[in-house]
Amino acid sequence: MGKQVRKQKKREDNRKSAHYAGAIPEYLPGSVRAHDLDGRFLLVNDENYRLIAQHTIDVIYKVNIEQDAFVYMSPSVERVFGYTPEECIGTTVHALLTDASYELQREKMRADLESGYKDSEVLELEACHKDGHIVPIEAHARFLFDDQGKPVEILGVTREISERKQAEEERAKLQLELAQAQKMESIGRLAGGLAHDFNNMLGVIIGRSEMALKRATADPLLFSDLQSILKVARHSATLIRQLMTFARKQTISPKVLDLNETLAKMLNMFQQLIGGDIVLDWRPGKGLWLLKMDPSQIDQILANLCVNARDAIENVGRITVETENVHIDTGTHAGVAPGQYVLMTFSDTGCGMDRTIIDRIFEPFFTTKEVGKGTGLGLSTIYGIVKQNQGVINVSSELGAGTTFRIYLPRFQGAEDRISQEKPLQFVDCGSETILVVEDEPDILEMTVMTLERLGYTVLSAKTPEEAIRLVEESPDEIQMLLTDVIMPGMNGWDLSKELLLRRPALKCLFMSGYDSKGLSPETGLNPKSDFIRKPFTLKNLAAKVRGVLDR
Repeated sequence: MGKQVRKQKKREDNRKSAHYAGAIPEYLPGSVRAHDLDGRFLLVNDENYRLIAQHTIDVIYKVNIEQDAFVYMSPSVERVFGYTPEECIGTTVHALLTDASYELQREKMRADLESGYKDSEVLELEACHKDGHIVPIEAHARFLFDDQGKPVEILGVTREISERKQAEEERAKLQLELAQAQKMESIGRLAGGLAHDFNNMLGVIIGRSEMALKRATADPLLFSDLQSILKVARHSATLIRQLMTFARKQTISPKVLDLNETLAKMLNMFQQLIGGDIVLDWRPGKGLWLLKMDPSQIDQILANLCVNARDAIENVGRITVETENVHIDTGTHAGVAPGQYVLMTFSDTGCGMDRTIIDRIFEPFFTTKEVGKGTGLGLSTIYGIVKQNQGVINVSSELGAGTTFRIYLPRFQGAEDRISQEKPLQFVDCGSETILVVEDEPDILEMTVMTLERLGYTVLSAKTPEEAIRLVEESPDEIQMLLTDVIMPGMNGWDLSKELLLRRPALKCLFMSGYDSKGLSPETGLNPKSDFIRKPFTLKNLAAKVRGVLDR
């Protein structure tokens, strides 16, 4: 036999006798053979294997296939499963795995043998700890064969993956929260856009109705019809304000306030709202930090929560309102960023909700109530208010076990002086100054111009900012005031006012929009409260605002 042939035969014999290569030997003296990936043999002392097995954090094991029992177990098994190696030897694999995981492992091994694979893929299984709790594990195993090629043992390595599973669950939870936040943000943008357009239409309806009412006094039936139209339009404007609240685009007047004082003033009234069968339990926290937000928003939150709780409680029940100071140190506390918050907890003993309903309760127009019993705007309004004030709202509920809302509102860190309320402007229904009105919505522009002209003002009108600039440049007459929409194509109202003030420094400005007035900054020299009117506005409000700006 040639030298080359002998080498080839030796390599083949080596491969055939390598079935036990890599197996962890029992604690016996002597030496064993191991092979690297190329099939070359190395002579190693079993002490090396013993050191690896004793100090690895993973569990190394060997199973007799015929007996389905462990014949070797590394010392790390005690750390992972609570059993000593001696307790595991002779124990069946089924005793260490849950029923489902045992069947999964058996089926995979059977499939691997039938397909000819000697190495099984990594499996995620559940094992039983000695104290009874379930341990998530990751197992990788390979078959060991005798000289006839029959599988006789399984050599495996198991790793505990509790931390990894927990991290995966936390990541999945955060992804769900992110998806929900993105969904709510998209709905908010849609709601804000729809509300803005509807606001313009309501402005025309309200304005035209008010003007028509002044001419219909001689016809009682017509006067009554117009009053009904005006009443419905104003009610619609209220619904739109709730949509704007959800979209975080409504005009607000934040004030420094004590939440306990604000809630206490409202609770007596809300006891009448929810009825005598429901106990209202008020538990104010001591030394509560101050907030800065619009008090009417607190009223909206409490009113909507009370109405929902009343509808969820059958016959008798309890509503509990609690306040307390909380300091969040980590960002994993129910999605609340680190910081100091005033927490309002509102809980009821009602029917509760399941997970599918909880996932949708803050969507506008979503309601579980019967047709005609609710608009579905209540909780979406609360969501918008909380987000607008940089807060967080969480809800927990179970069917038949009631519902709890937790609202985290940031602590006010500025000066503690309470902001005094601004005196309302007096209504004045006449004037003689020249006013430039800029509005890209034709119906709103026509109605506003007509209203101001009937109040005695001289009115110039423009449909675009560019047209307004050209009009000011070409007009030789003095223009006392600019009344402009804020959101317009090409140039917004703030930028338009800056351009016109360069040409007419004495020009006074009044802004109108269905959105918030927060764009008015101190740098503009304008007051968001006195230099802004929210759409849709009444004739009285418009007249008072215009006169107030002109008289300053």
